[in-house]
Amino acid sequence: RIFTIFFPLCPNMKVFLFLSVLLLCVTAQYATFYVSNSGMSSNPGTKNEPFASLQNAVDAAKSQGFAALLVVMSPGNYGGPENIGLTLDIEVVITPTESSEQNVVFSCDNAPVALTTSQGFAVDTTHNVFTRVQFDRCQTAVQFNGNLLTRLSFANTDFTNFTRSAVNSTAAQFVSVSYCTFETDYAHNAIALNVSALDSTLAGEFTVLGSDFIGASV
Repeated sequence: RIFTIFFPLCPNMKVFLFLSVLLLCVTAQYATFYVSNSGMSSNPGTKNEPFASLQNAVDAAKSQGFAALLVVMSPGNYGGPENIGLTLDIEVVITPTESSEQNVVFSCDNAPVALTTSQGFAVDTTHNVFTRVQFDRCQTAVQFNGNLLTRLSFANTDFTNFTRSAVNSTAAQFVSVSYCTFETDYAHNAIALNVSALDSTLAGEFTVLGSDFIGASV
């Protein structure tokens, strides 16, 4: 199951877009913090002394002047206002710490939106394919309101029991979904990937690889 949609491209924008994305990739410097259910907000966010929540990690990265953050999360359930309903104004990449039978689960409890981001956002499990990241019982899991040169990327991510859309974006120009599961009740009439380009005159790419859609339209 592979399909790729390329948004239209204006010839005079091709070189600009390529160089802009390349520049962003080269210059981005990530803060790295660890998060665990057994952590504490007063900890430094290291592997041995992790933070207790995603909000702790975001606050620490911003206070140190970083515009991008890698959050290494231990398997477990993460809910409450310190993890759900957050607005992320820096680029965030979430990755699990270790192989486990338990996932990293964002438990939304029917929250309108789990995470809203205006920058890039990714779930990266390339180093650990046995532990997945899951968004459960969200109306919308990830809402993106950002600029055109930004990516949304999800790998080995499960979106379950969502009632509106798993991913909603009218702005991200590059969207990648690989080996994800989108599963909800047909009665919700939910949309798995409600994604479009804010400006169709610029280049963009929407790629889905090896993903399952159950009870939701794309």
